[in-house]
Amino acid sequence: MIEFSIQAQVLAKAVEGLLKADQTVSVSLEGDGLKMWAGGDELYCETVLPVQRGLISDDGSFALVGDTLKGLLKTISGEVTVTAEGEKVSMAWGSGSFATAPVEVASPIAKQKASAETTVEREPFLKALSYCRSFCTKDSMKVNGRECLLGIDLDFDGKTLNTVATDLQSLGRVEIPAEASTAGNAVIPTSALGPLSSCLQGEKVAIGVTEKYVSFSDGNSLVCIPRVEGNYPNWRSVDTQGCAAKVTAERKSLLAVLGVMGAVSAGSSENKVSMTRSSSGLLFEGRYTDTQSDAKYELACEVEGEFPQRITVTLAKLQGIISGLSQSENTVISVTGANSMMRMEPEGNSSYTGLLMPVVRK
Repeated sequence: MIEFSIQAQVLAKAVEGLLKADQTVSVSLEGDGLKMWAGGDELYCETVLPVQRGLISDDGSFALVGDTLKGLLKTISGEVTVTAEGEKVSMAWGSGSFATAPVEVASPIAKQKASAETTVEREPFLKALSYCRSFCTKDSMKVNGRECLLGIDLDFDGKTLNTVATDLQSLGRVEIPAEASTAGNAVIPTSALGPLSSCLQGEKVAIGVTEKYVSFSDGNSLVCIPRVEGNYPNWRSVDTQGCAAKVTAERKSLLAVLGVMGAVSAGSSENKVSMTRSSSGLLFEGRYTDTQSDAKYELACEVEGEFPQRITVTLAKLQGIISGLSQSENTVISVTGANSMMRMEPEGNSSYTGLLMPVVRK
C-alpha cells in the first residue's frame, strides 16, 4: 500500500505543469519524496515534492489521468491524503473522498550526460524566451522550396547566454549572464516556454545540452525538450553594430505614432509604414488600400548621422519589436541603409535587441 499526505494546492500546481507534457501523470513514492512525471520523447516533465509519508506506507508507483486529477484538486483546499492499493487509488480530505482506477505507469526518461552546461537566473531567462518567441511562432519554414530551421537558438559561452529567434524578416536577441558555463549551442521549439514557465519555480535554472535533448532543471523539477535538428540561420552575420544614422525616440511616443498608423491601416499584418527624416525628427507615412486612406505623422526625436532617403518596413512587425523593448523609456534605432537590417534596442541596454529587414513598398 502507498499512502502520503500533501497540500492540495501544491499537488494541483505540479499536476498543471506536468499536463504540458502528457495527459497521464505517473507518481512514485520514494522515502519522503514524491516523484511525479509525464511525457516521453517529444516532451518530458518531472518534479519532486516533499510529502508526509503514511506510517505503514510502502515505496511504489501508480498513474492517473491528469485532467481528472487537476479538476478534482481545484475543488479541494487544505491537506489531502492519497492512498493507492491494488486497482484502486483514493483521495480523502476534510469530509470528502474520491476513488478511481489507476492507469499504466509511464517509464521515466533515461538521463543523458550533458556535453555542455550553464546556469542562469529563472526570471531573466523566461523573459528572454518570451521576447524571442514573439519573433517566430514556427520551428521551420520553406524558403525558395527549401526547409529552413527556425525555433529559439540557445547559444552560450563562459559568461553569457544568448537567446535568438527569427522569421527571416525580423530577429530578436537577448543576452543574459550565465554562471559556471561551458560553451554550447542548441535550438529548442518555440513551444518550450509553456512547460518551462509552468514546471520550473526555483530561482535558478541549470541548462544541459545532450545529443537528443536540452534539459532544464531548478533542483526540484526537470524539463527535457528535444533539440530541433538542422542548421540555424547565421544571426551573428546580420546582428552588427555599425550604422549610418541613429534615432533616439521616446518609446511611448513612438508606439503612439505606430498605433495611429495601425488604426488607419485597419490592423492588416501586411501593411507597411515608411520613415523619412523631417525637421523635428522622423515623418511616418502610410498608404493603405484596405481603408483607402493615407496617414502621415511626425515624431519629434533625435536623429544623428545620415538617415536614408526613405525606409519602409512592415508596420505590425515594427510595432511588435518596439512593444517588447520595455526596459527603458527611450528606444534607439540604428540604420545602415534603406535595404539593410534596422537595429532597435532600449537606450543604455544592449542586452535586448530587435532587428527588422526593410521591404520594398509597392
